Amino acid sequence: AARVHSCFGMLTNQDALAFPAWLASLLRPGDALLVSANLSPRGLAMDGARILLQYDNPAARAWYAGALSELGLPASAYVLHVAARPLEGGPLPGLPLGAAWQVTVQAVLNRSTALAVQGETVPLALGERLAVFHSLRFTAEAALALLAAAGLGVAERWVGAGGEEGVFLCGRP
Repeated sequence: AARVHSCFGMLTNQDALAFPAWLASLLRPGDALLVSANLSPRGLAMDGARILLQYDNPAARAWYAGALSELGLPASAYVLHVAARPLEGGPLPGLPLGAAWQVTVQAVLNRSTALAVQGETVPLALGERLAVFHSLRFTAEAALALLAAAGLGVAERWVGAGGEEGVFLCGRP
């Protein structure tokens, strides 16, 4: 019997090329996949500053700080940097620069410190950058290209009124 798989909220935090290929590998003939993507209607140059505000605000910064605190890193030991940048190397040749981009949050250490992880001490040097969070964004066209590169055909797509959320109904051609 044909199956319907759903994958919501995952594409934005996985490897842009490997994860869709892995999803495609799960499908048998006749199966369908519903996958969501965070979208950027016009790409990084036009949308980056506006979308970045969703990730760089007091509530979001408190959330990042909470995760670091759980690791034992005091707020006085780092400065958070929230930035938007194009995905390095594409993810696919032929896409315009900024059609696929990433929000990154890093904690930059302002002093040397150490963390205890599973009974081991991990030294951290002044200036070291710890990746705290990332989120991928794609134009709808870049999302279609990414899914096609993974061997997925898109039968339908639905994009929210603001253009920042999309759901794609995929199958293996």
